[in-house]
Amino acid sequence: MFSFDTAWPRRRIATAPATTPSDTVLQTYVSHEGRCVELRRLCPQSSDALRRFTAGLSARSVGLRFHVGSLSSEAMDQFARDAAHDDRGMVRSWLWTPLGQPDTVVGEVRLGFAAAQGAAAARAELGIVIADDYQRQGIGLRSVEFIQALARQSEVHGVKASVLAHNLAIIGLLRHCDFELMPDLDDPGMVHALW
Repeated sequence: MFSFDTAWPRRRIATAPATTPSDTVLQTYVSHEGRCVELRRLCPQSSDALRRFTAGLSARSVGLRFHVGSLSSEAMDQFARDAAHDDRGMVRSWLWTPLGQPDTVVGEVRLGFAAAQGAAAARAELGIVIADDYQRQGIGLRSVEFIQALARQSEVHGVKASVLAHNLAIIGLLRHCDFELMPDLDDPGMVHALW
């Protein structure tokens, strides 16, 4: 699933969050433009809404989040399936939806967990995608703060995000949220953010 470096320079205590009941609103936020959105736990019933959201992403957003030029319908289906039906507890996903519209997704936050192996501590990898119309309104910041709050209550040591080096908006956001940035030594087009 995820590949983790076992020698992260900075460690913080973090755990896989416990599951919450389906469709529970965890947070309500009024964006910079006055849009009210809710963060809710993704449940199996939400997979169609997540699939519609992913299919509606701009080519720019697909490239920045998935590091590819386009996603096939099979890849979109797999993305939604992985989020909604992870029976091993290795992925946790949350959806941003407009107030009172749980079937309309405007953002997704995902943590992938890798179990501890030998002396290496367990780790989590962060993924966020926000619809173009909802970007630059504070939802990405709220997403990272939500993940950091969960991480403070967990047993996973460290949260990582892999970002394209030209994605200056998310790099600035992660730096603002106390992530340490390190270039990928094998791929100069990538940056790793560690918290």
